[in-house]
Amino acid sequence: MVPYTDLHFESSGSVRAGGIDIPYRVLSESMSLNGEDGAPDATIFSYSYLRCDLTPEEARRRPVLFAFNGGPGSSCLWLHLGLLGPTRVRLENPLLPPITPPYGLENNPHCPLDVCDVVLIDPVGTGYARLLQETAAPRYLGVDQDAAAIARFIEAWLTRQDRWDSPRYLLGESYGTMRCGELASALMAGPTSHAGRLGGIPVNGVVLMGSAMLNGMGKEPVEPSALNLPTAAATHWYHHPVPGKTLWEFVEECFDFVQNEYVRALFAGSRLTEGERAGTAQKLSRFTGLPAQYFIENDLRLGEDFLGLCCADRELDAGLYDTRYVTPRQKKLGVHDTVADDPAMGLYTPAFVGAMNGAKKRELGINAPLSYHPIVFKDINFRWDYQCKRTPMECLRGSMRRNREMRIFFATGCYDAVTTMGYVRYVVSQSGLPMDRVTVKEYESGHMPYLGEESAVRLAADLRGFLQAK
Repeated sequence: MVPYTDLHFESSGSVRAGGIDIPYRVLSESMSLNGEDGAPDATIFSYSYLRCDLTPEEARRRPVLFAFNGGPGSSCLWLHLGLLGPTRVRLENPLLPPITPPYGLENNPHCPLDVCDVVLIDPVGTGYARLLQETAAPRYLGVDQDAAAIARFIEAWLTRQDRWDSPRYLLGESYGTMRCGELASALMAGPTSHAGRLGGIPVNGVVLMGSAMLNGMGKEPVEPSALNLPTAAATHWYHHPVPGKTLWEFVEECFDFVQNEYVRALFAGSRLTEGERAGTAQKLSRFTGLPAQYFIENDLRLGEDFLGLCCADRELDAGLYDTRYVTPRQKKLGVHDTVADDPAMGLYTPAFVGAMNGAKKRELGINAPLSYHPIVFKDINFRWDYQCKRTPMECLRGSMRRNREMRIFFATGCYDAVTTMGYVRYVVSQSGLPMDRVTVKEYESGHMPYLGEESAVRLAADLRGFLQAK
């Protein structure tokens, strides 16, 4: 049996990023989490990319970015091989990724090692991290519990690497954005925290990518159709370009329609006249490409069947995680798998998983027969405890209240139908966060806004700017 509590591998390399060549070393290692009896009951695994051409004093004060994906139950695979690592999975055409091997890696010019060190984290039970004792599951598989465990890891990492003088940033994707909110609070850790002891570790900034942030309002008072319509408009524009309109012109026109007309029409409901209803349906048809009659029959609402209808003229389904991706329409497949059958996740997952288990494992010098868990559904995601003392947004508000230097960066793909840009804009507007310290950006990509070179270039530049801002 592989001793998952004692994993430690070291390697080195050089990356061309930020216009310079950067030598680095990598620590790929596990950290044990102990139960009440003092024995390890779980591990967290991390990949620490450390620039190595600096003086000890420069290194001690260098910013460090702690990053993780979501799920819950996902490893950091996607951020590791898509945006933040010095090598990324080779996708010559991101929208037509290689399904079958071989899978390769290439230099990642968007890796931020020119401005900060990067620590990528596999939470308990994901990647090379493990839940060692089944009875310990309630200690780690939940909102508060997970944040407390990652906070323990970060505190230990800062001590082990002598980095208490380093500015600290958090970057989370998808559920990882919820983890960011809770983690910013858990790192401070007062007497009501899950940790039960003072942490005293503030963060300089938080990056929320593909935000699933909950804001403590309960059910959103705005119709989901209104929040999702701009993403439907972007999707329609991508697959059926609208003459005379750029993507962002069309999207902003849709946002104006949503807040000035659509929400009012949905609120009016059956009080609308036939003429008003028909006029709204025509505008919805223009933004989505669906027939006006569709909206008449659905009370002016955009249904979950949009992704199966937006490219019906070509007998294609669009992806939930990235609506640019398409596959032949689902027919006679039986039970639909929301991940494996998704036109986006089903297409790009093999290249990421294959590269991690092959070329990346060799590059990192991980020369042990370890099983890598990209996403764990049954044993983690399906068992997650979403109860928490404070919502992630409440945690962010509290963190920014006491830390006048803390900043937030929301990054969203306009083709992301999971965490849509309308939802993100609305959550931000209702968040109660100090807007002078909040940045909101949108990109021509999906749930992983670094897929596609044009989007990746913009995102990387914005991320560098955020990390370097004072």
